[in-house]
Amino acid sequence: MIDVINIGIIGAGAIGCLFGGNISKVKYNNITINVTLYTRERHKKAIRDNGLILEQNGKKENLLNLNVFTEPKYPNRPNINDKFPFQYLFLTTKTYDLESAIDEYCELIKNSKYFIILQNGIGNVEIVKKKISHFKILRAVTSNGA
Repeated sequence: MIDVINIGIIGAGAIGCLFGGNISKVKYNNITINVTLYTRERHKKAIRDNGLILEQNGKKENLLNLNVFTEPKYPNRPNINDKFPFQYLFLTTKTYDLESAIDEYCELIKNSKYFIILQNGIGNVEIVKKKISHFKILRAVTSNGA
């Protein structure tokens, strides 16, 4: 039985933080969800100093339970025997950063169970398939604005 789910977000800008923040709030039975954000230095500093502030439907929430990095690192995991550092690793960068993000985070992607592409644009999956096994690639779309 899974008791810990590790989720990573590469390119944690507006959309990545929206998804990562909302996922980090999920409570289900005795399952712990760990969310790690990979973002730019100024976002990392702001989140570490102040938490991630989500504003939705006129309500503000301050989330303090997120790991935040600027480069591909594995966070400390409660269950070190997990085969995959992340069960789900999301890519939420801008499409023009797709290839450089794949190159920079390639090992992290390959060692994760599923890689979820959450980007605008077409042809993204084909680019990713050149470097990553198609068996782990999932495509997601959103109508959320952030």
